[in-house]
Amino acid sequence: MATILETPLPKRTGGHRKAIYPYDEWLDGQVRSIKRGKNPPADGDFAATVPSMRSSLSGEATNRGVKLATRAFPKHEEDVKNPDGSITVGRKTLGLKPADEGFIFQAVL
Repeated sequence: MATILETPLPKRTGGHRKAIYPYDEWLDGQVRSIKRGKNPPADGDFAATVPSMRSSLSGEATNRGVKLATRAFPKHEEDVKNPDGSITVGRKTLGLKPADEGFIFQAVL
């Protein structure tokens, strides 16, 4: 049986891993898109699955006290409105296709 302690849990000291993603840059309040690749940064921004990366980014935003709004890339050709197959968010056309895996996000400061 586990022992119940009368003292509070001590604060963490050291042992924190260095972030492998540029969260300071990504969570600056601008609308950004990131794409999954096999060997980032050469062919994408992250290697994890999209749900895992969204969760990681959301957790980092929560730790920083900001909210995160995310949108998945279109999964089907009919979801894309531009004739050339690109995706437009606001007034910015992104060079992304439905076959790309990733998501669009913004830290709401």
